[in-house]
Amino acid sequence: MLARSSLISFFSVMFFSSVVLSEPSETFLSKFRSTDSTHGLYEINKEAIKFINTENNRLGIHRRSLEPNFKISVPRCETPLKTGWTPQSYGLGKYSVAVYCNKTVSGSYEKKWRVDVPTAP
Repeated sequence: MLARSSLISFFSVMFFSSVVLSEPSETFLSKFRSTDSTHGLYEINKEAIKFINTENNRLGIHRRSLEPNFKISVPRCETPLKTGWTPQSYGLGKYSVAVYCNKTVSGSYEKKWRVDVPTAP
């Protein structure tokens, strides 16, 4: 009986570990890609992830993206995106990533924008 319960425990741990630790290959965010007129949240999040990975290595922290708010829509950026930590004075937490666009495509309703991406340990 002890061997059976140990075996069940082993498989339970393996199953739940694979469910919790593996990342989904396709997320809901992947549906929000860039178009000719809008910059996709998927690409914005990819920039945030690159920044987080660099900072994790540099600072010895372990953060991950919680993805940007799905309600956000911003015009397409004409220049490469920039990233940095969101200033704490904005009240968004110590480790939120700001993704910046300094120049949007011609005719956009905004000339530049910033999207904050929350993170978690």
